[in-house]
Amino acid sequence: MMSLVTHRNFQILITLAILMFVSSCKKDKNNQGQGYIPNVAVSLYLNPFTEGLLIPGDHKAYPYEGYHGVFVYCVDPNIGSYMAFEMACPYDYQKEGAIVEFDPASYQLIDSVCMSRFNVLDGAPVGGPASVPLKQYFVEFEPATNLIHIFNGN
Repeated sequence: MMSLVTHRNFQILITLAILMFVSSCKKDKNNQGQGYIPNVAVSLYLNPFTEGLLIPGDHKAYPYEGYHGVFVYCVDPNIGSYMAFEMACPYDYQKEGAIVEFDPASYQLIDSVCMSRFNVLDGAPVGGPASVPLKQYFVEFEPATNLIHIFNGN
């Protein structure tokens, strides 16, 4: 009798494990495809003097870097504080023209295809259908060379 109970418990455990595995593979339709922008090696060195990144709020797009471009924003040049984001919108990155651009009226990054809006300081979504932030790149200011290094660790 004891082995029958043990065998039955084993069957229940296996069934539960399979159900948990199958249900974990289910996609959330609200986030479907978001945030899976392919990794592309990024290692970009910029001189803030020649690139016009000297005043807080200065920004520049580099369309031929990253997956669909790299956006750089000057937060505080006195302490070497810059932000860099992938320009591909995480909501619809596979669509033609689905890149974020700086909107000077709102100081946000906007994808004109899906109308998602992102905070320029942290890449967080603030409007539209996107629910994940922009892909952020590492930024280091190198005082010895006066260069900004933007990279993703690849």
